[in-house]
Amino acid sequence: MDRITLHDETWSWRLDQTSEGLVLDVLCGTVGIYNRTILLEPHEVELWQEGGPGGLAALVEAIRDDVGGTEFAHRDRADLRP
Repeated sequence: MDRITLHDETWSWRLDQTSEGLVLDVLCGTVGIYNRTILLEPHEVELWQEGGPGGLAALVEAIRDDVGGTEFAHRDRADLRP
């Protein structure tokens, strides 16, 4: 399956459908910019399905605010980056 972009917030985040599932790529940082890319878990997929972009807003901010990487770094999937 090809990568299909479902939603793209320029300079913020994008959601892609891949053969592995839904992939959320969030632009993070202030002085140094980096991406954190995660494969959505089932309850996060439901947030998207039920609320669209607004349904993922809190998750995007939580990923972005996780500067120390204590909550999301273990889920980072560099192999799934666009």
